[in-house]
Amino acid sequence: MPTFELAGFIPLRADPIDPPSKYGWAASGILVGVREDLDVAAYTTVFVGLQLSMIPGY
Repeated sequence: MPTFELAGFIPLRADPIDPPSKYGWAASGILVGVREDLDVAAYTTVFVGLQLSMIPGY
């Protein structure tokens, strides 16, 4: 079934390394999007979530 999806990321901080941390890089933000499934009956899903990303460093 064909599926179309469009999403965007809104960061919560301007600089993901501010304040500097000796433990590594981290970023967080809000994820928003919409998904359309084209089947016999078309389904539209709107989603909002929190995304946390961490890259450990020592």
